[in-house]
Amino acid sequence: MKGFERLVTEVTKVVPNIILVIVYHPLVTSCPIFHMLPKASVITELIVRFTPMFLDIAKKFKLPVIDLARTFNPHDSRDYGSTPIEPSNRSGLYIAEMARHIIRTFQFGKEDAKIYTGLVSDPDGDESNWRPLKAEVIDESFKDLEKYRTSLNKHMEDGRCHSF
Repeated sequence: MKGFERLVTEVTKVVPNIILVIVYHPLVTSCPIFHMLPKASVITELIVRFTPMFLDIAKKFKLPVIDLARTFNPHDSRDYGSTPIEPSNRSGLYIAEMARHIIRTFQFGKEDAKIYTGLVSDPDGDESNWRPLKAEVIDESFKDLEKYRTSLNKHMEDGRCHSF
């Protein structure tokens, strides 16, 4: 954690308004087949265990966090590119739209840290795939790994964004 904190400290000296990003889950049907990926449950557990590091740093520096693990639909191949571990052009737009929204609306250094999930706009008018943007203040409830694990597991089940 100290190394990550030092990294964020150094980066914010040059670029003070940064957005932390929690990695997305590979396409579920590719685990564990593609590139020797572990089972989806193992990847989910790794994401759960590393997330507190991001959230603690976000709180300390009052930064926003994009949670791609609860944004990409791990059951929808349209969210993935030529391999199940790359974002597609479509999901690249999700990231760009979220970043643009955060840059325009988040008060860096003043506002409490927030975690963002979901989509700014509906990419194809398909309400069954719609995951509206949510912003949650990172408070003490995020210290409970079980709550994040439950939210991520619900997302893994149906591909929709679930609040913490």
